[in-house]
Amino acid sequence: MPFMKAHYTPILSSKPELHSQEKKMQSHRNRLLFLIAIIFIALVNNQAWAQQSTPVETDEEMIEDFAERATSGLKGRVIWEGQDLSQTTVQVYKDESLKNLYTGVTQLKSGEFEVRVEAGRYYLVAFVDLNRSGKFDAGDGMGIFGITNWDDSSQQKQIVKVVDRQVIRGLDIIITARMQKVDEQDQIVSLSDYREDPFDQFKSALEMISSGIKGQVIYKGQASLKNALVFAYTDLSWKYRVAETQVVADGSFTLSLPPGKYYLMAIIDSNKSHLFDSGDALGIYGITDLRESQAFPQPVLVSPNQFTSNLNITIVGKQAMSGQVVPMDESEVGVGHPSTATAQLTGQVRWTGQSFKGGVVQASQQAALLKEGYQTRVGEDGKFSIQLPPGDYYLTANIDADGDGKYSSGDGIGGYGTADITTIPPSALPLAAGVNPEITIFVSARSNADGQLEAIAQGAIDLSRANTGGISGQVRWDGKVFKEGILSISETPDFRSPVAISLNLEDEGRYKVSIPPGDYYVMAVVDLDGDRKSGLRDGVGIYGTRHPVRSKDLQRVSVFSDYITPHINIEIFAMYIDVEGNIAEIEDGGRSEIKLQYGVPEDVFQFTRFGRQIEEWCYWTQGVRFRFEAVGAGWKLQTRKDFEPTPEALEQLKQLEQHPQRLNTDELETTPLNILLYYNFDDIIWECMPMIGIQQPLAAGRRPTASLDGRLTRLDIEGNVILHDSDAPQGRLLLDKRELATDVTISPDGRYLAFARQEIERQHVYIRHIASQEEIPIPSTAQEMFTPAWHPTGELLAYSTKGSIENPEARTDRNIYSYAYASGRVEPISIGPEDDAEPAWSPSDPNLIAFSRAEGQHRQIWLAELNPEGKSNAQQLTRYGGEKPVWLPDGSAILYETNGQLWQISKDASKNRPVMFNGQVIFGHEPYTIPSPIQ
Repeated sequence: MPFMKAHYTPILSSKPELHSQEKKMQSHRNRLLFLIAIIFIALVNNQAWAQQSTPVETDEEMIEDFAERATSGLKGRVIWEGQDLSQTTVQVYKDESLKNLYTGVTQLKSGEFEVRVEAGRYYLVAFVDLNRSGKFDAGDGMGIFGITNWDDSSQQKQIVKVVDRQVIRGLDIIITARMQKVDEQDQIVSLSDYREDPFDQFKSALEMISSGIKGQVIYKGQASLKNALVFAYTDLSWKYRVAETQVVADGSFTLSLPPGKYYLMAIIDSNKSHLFDSGDALGIYGITDLRESQAFPQPVLVSPNQFTSNLNITIVGKQAMSGQVVPMDESEVGVGHPSTATAQLTGQVRWTGQSFKGGVVQASQQAALLKEGYQTRVGEDGKFSIQLPPGDYYLTANIDADGDGKYSSGDGIGGYGTADITTIPPSALPLAAGVNPEITIFVSARSNADGQLEAIAQGAIDLSRANTGGISGQVRWDGKVFKEGILSISETPDFRSPVAISLNLEDEGRYKVSIPPGDYYVMAVVDLDGDRKSGLRDGVGIYGTRHPVRSKDLQRVSVFSDYITPHINIEIFAMYIDVEGNIAEIEDGGRSEIKLQYGVPEDVFQFTRFGRQIEEWCYWTQGVRFRFEAVGAGWKLQTRKDFEPTPEALEQLKQLEQHPQRLNTDELETTPLNILLYYNFDDIIWECMPMIGIQQPLAAGRRPTASLDGRLTRLDIEGNVILHDSDAPQGRLLLDKRELATDVTISPDGRYLAFARQEIERQHVYIRHIASQEEIPIPSTAQEMFTPAWHPTGELLAYSTKGSIENPEARTDRNIYSYAYASGRVEPISIGPEDDAEPAWSPSDPNLIAFSRAEGQHRQIWLAELNPEGKSNAQQLTRYGGEKPVWLPDGSAILYETNGQLWQISKDASKNRPVMFNGQVIFGHEPYTIPSPIQ
């Protein structure tokens, strides 16, 4: 029986003669609902069905067997204008009745799909799970390939025929229908006939009465809790009360609240004022003893359509006649007065772009902030001053943004010692008698129209100084579709006081933000569920590492005035795993390393077998493919298979080599470098030949150097010096870690090793003959010696020094010298008050030497030209950071490291651009180059 489309006809019709047609269409709808039910069962219960029908052959064997047979592919896109397609499923059927699911793909990126199939005939169906419920229900969309108008009964589903090793492209599946409840029945209707379910219109109101908090108030020694009330607040300063409820005589209470975060206060309202005032007893959720100096209220999270239950609030204190809050068993203590205060405090409230008129700073000696013991007005410039008795205080700033004299939408709040008062309470500030250091309080949250506090982008970094400087880049999460995120900028690697900046990531994760000049650590949080808060399932990445949890040395990013630091690309490699903010790394099955080595896959195919999502990456021109299985939020590498590229793939590769794709980049692009490049990234040493498109990991370690004949040295993770040559391609120990060798470099002929060694109260540079293991020290009276570098002839060695034995504290900057190995003569290259280091000889001009120099807080690349008199003329090449320079083998340019990226700059500084491989910037450290073996 042909597959018919449903058309919803109104029950009330003005044309009686159409009733028979209605019955016919109703029959079609009934058949359709039966078929959709079959599809739904396949969609939701695919894994259970697979387990019941699995034969004796193992799942792995059957997946392998299917992958071997499935040599063809179907590629296309799902189209539904203006809708979120991130939760889209495409299902493939062989039978016309669409009863037996063959394979499918889920969580498509922007609706695009690639699915691997065997040669055959197929039907394609797409479902869009708009409400992310995990099933096909009311409001969700549906489309069938071949049908572009659900109301046109002449249109039928179209079969797709594919032969062996063929990939059919351009398959557009248009969403033409939606699921809707009609007379309590699920029906598929056309987009034009769809009407929003009235239930959705009242969803917010329903959530209000079906979510909240249930708990118990505990008051020791009291049999009845008459006049007890529970208040819910959205802020730690107890200004915005959103709900209250009467406590039942047995102490139980129920608060109906919309989803959000709340702080709870219970009071014994002795005078029935519905306020916490003199004579009232109180309890705060999360506080069991007011004497504890760090007794902070604990927030309560309310989720949609759920009640948070079993919360206990213990009555622990009371308000005395003076307004003080004291423990139940204590009497009132004396309260100081401003006129007798001896601690003087001044400070600044910061809230970028906002007025401080009507602002108040309040100081409380209780972490719970129940009563502001003292307060002072904030000036229009944000400055304030206050006098207090010596002691520990918790300070908050409240800004009445609209000047209405009450706590309302748009008003701001901040606390001393916290960059986000919505999650971190204020810190204690000890004040001594006399003048105390000036402090800063950042307004870090504002109230929204619902009374909830929302974090705002404030912190220890003043964004108002950003001018035209900033950073740009891309946030990437393999296999995930996302539109929003948060960028955290911090001056410390522990992200103790970050600035949080909201990001719109709809343009494939690209972003650009303005921040003031400085050096920062950068973290990205991908808001996968779009709630504009960091939470479970949200992804986390830190710039410069693929191991955000394990990495010890995070990469800083330098920002300069009037310059956007580019390519600050952040890969998501961790997820939040609990509400406490803990994260765990995501296993990606080596996918990131594979992309580094082989580039972006030429084809990506997905299929499902036995409820398991399989993805295959194909590199047709390189003759390799990788198969992954989805495991939780990550991936596991199943197999790698090498094969001979087909003649068509080889011809495609030839065309790409003859007509390389130009990149959409602001930097000048040239032909890929014809060099052999070594560098390390995340403690892995990589070998790269950009010209021929080869990049591969070599070994764990850092500081790679190479001789002209291909011998390689490296420091392994433990600090041992390892040599790789034809006799020991896997590497052999050259210097044990106990020899404390650093800054290791091999000579151009591969016969010698130069390195710095830490000795008692000194650091010296040595030259070691590898074959005989004989060593000679370079003569010097310097206190410390660093960064030796060989001249291309091997006859000279440049190095940097600091201090001297005679006067070790006299200088903190470094100078550069050269040492002639044959004559033992030492000559100065760069001597002066500047801090110069990391010399690198030009391979084409013996009188040119590149080095790095400290300029303020950053290092820059400089070039010195030696004249016959032995003096040098130096010029600055880079303006936006640079260190660890090495020359290209032909001497045309200098390759260097900046912000964890590899860049190259010409000798005259006219061209400065990143080093690229397969269209991507190379991220790495400690570069080293030699001529490519393939010329």
